Amino acid sequence: NKAASNNYLDIILIVLFCVGYFMFRIVKTAIKQQSEKSKISKSILEFNKSLKEFMLTQHDSTPVKILDEIKVKGFTPDTTTFNTMIDTYICSGKNSFVENTLELMGENDCSQDIITYNTLIKGKCREIDGSNSKDEVLEEAFLIQRKIEETGLKSNLITWNCLLDCTLKIRNLKKTEELIENMIRNRCEPDDITYGTLLKGVRYQRCFSKKLEILDLIKKLVASQPESRVEEKRALISAYFLCRKVYEATEIYQELKEEDFDQFTLRVLLKGFGEFKKLSNVIEIQERFDFDTYTFSYLLNALVKCGKACEAKKTIISNDQYSTVNCTIAIKGLSDQGFYDEAYEL
Repeated sequence: NKAASNNYLDIILIVLFCVGYFMFRIVKTAIKQQSEKSKISKSILEFNKSLKEFMLTQHDSTPVKILDEIKVKGFTPDTTTFNTMIDTYICSGKNSFVENTLELMGENDCSQDIITYNTLIKGKCREIDGSNSKDEVLEEAFLIQRKIEETGLKSNLITWNCLLDCTLKIRNLKKTEELIENMIRNRCEPDDITYGTLLKGVRYQRCFSKKLEILDLIKKLVASQPESRVEEKRALISAYFLCRKVYEATEIYQELKEEDFDQFTLRVLLKGFGEFKKLSNVIEIQERFDFDTYTFSYLLNALVKCGKACEAKKTIISNDQYSTVNCTIAIKGLSDQGFYDEAYEL
């Protein structure tokens, strides 16, 4: 019995060893395959990053030729490859190649993702600038957005921002309002680009009443947010200044918390208060905060616009900020205000 027991134990140990050995081989093979996939993935990723530069050197090369070149280099194109090709063709004004690239994308079993659709919408936005049928191009952009929903994908913030830019470029505020309502309905959180696009739209408008309409849309979008971030406050201040509502902009400024005063917000305030010659506000900001190099130039510009070019010169000297930009701002201000000797000295 004892001998039989030992034999069984030996058999069990041999079986366990064999199982362990085969498991080790399986895991090792899987790790090796994963490592090879990772290398290939990393390799195509690095190639995709340099693809745009490569394409720009291949003057008037068709998508087929570009694809052949990619395959000759030993790479299998993926969705990012085709997205980069589409973006490069759009940016270089070769829109006729975009449709062909989309066809090749399907032939190479690469599905279109949200980046593909956003790139196409961005292309329509660029196309609007030089088009004689802007409304038709806008409708094409919205057709692409509808296709996003039909394919089961979801429009993201980049989609909304591109479409907003399209509508504002052709001053179609009805479509702009529809987009804002869709963003609110889809709980899409706006960013600085969203607000920057809307503010750019205010500048596009020749009619003052239209500027006020966009201001109302900005207020509506801000009000829909669960909490008021510094981005919202900054956007409202900018919008009020653009619409000559200095009192409302000043009210928000006075309500800002200490942590809200980043360099971007300070630039908006200095630009606005300088534009409307609110010297007391400019001086208050100057005394309260420290500025980076870029914001410092905004301070000088605000002082000059308030008729205080000499103060701008003193500020440069006391802070030892003798950059070309800063000195140019002060010298022009001194000259315009009749302080020629001061300008010459600086």
